[in-house]
Amino acid sequence: MTATPARGPATVTTFQVVPPDSIRMTRAVVNPIPAGQAGADMLTDVDFGHHEVSFSRVQWLEVPGPPSAVHGYFRFGNGTAMDLEHHPNPNFVTLRPDNHFLHDQCGSGFPLAPPFRRFFPPPRFFGGGWFWSIPNRFRIVGGAGGGTPFVTTIQLFLVDSSGTTTVSKQGANTTRTSVGAVT
Repeated sequence: MTATPARGPATVTTFQVVPPDSIRMTRAVVNPIPAGQAGADMLTDVDFGHHEVSFSRVQWLEVPGPPSAVHGYFRFGNGTAMDLEHHPNPNFVTLRPDNHFLHDQCGSGFPLAPPFRRFFPPPRFFGGGWFWSIPNRFRIVGGAGGGTPFVTTIQLFLVDSSGTTTVSKQGANTTRTSVGAVT
């Protein structure tokens, strides 16, 4: 950068651009899931690393995508008809000067339905899950285009045979039983 004062010679200053290099999440709020459904849902506080700089002029975007390692109920039961794609916010969001974003929503809910009719008697439920490998992008506020990739985050969704559901993402997690108890 070159600064030219009204009097005196121009001054050249070099700035080092430091991109975000990590994402860490902390559970902030547990969202309700309707009665009669399995699932867990939370809002997280999102922390972006490097702490020696401010990302107040940086925007963040998660890229949508398919599930990975789909297993159990979600691969073989009624879950095969569910939309398991990751549908994040479609717009870039601006980070705060302290390198945080409030709040990222992480979770899913689904009806507790018998997955197979060929079993006698049919089981009420059986476990399963999947994860999303989520590419993240950043750009400068007001920038155009799809941004620059910087880190891939993992969001994991697991349910056991009783319908107890756990969602975890980048250090944040929540677990909810089928009767609604949350840990």
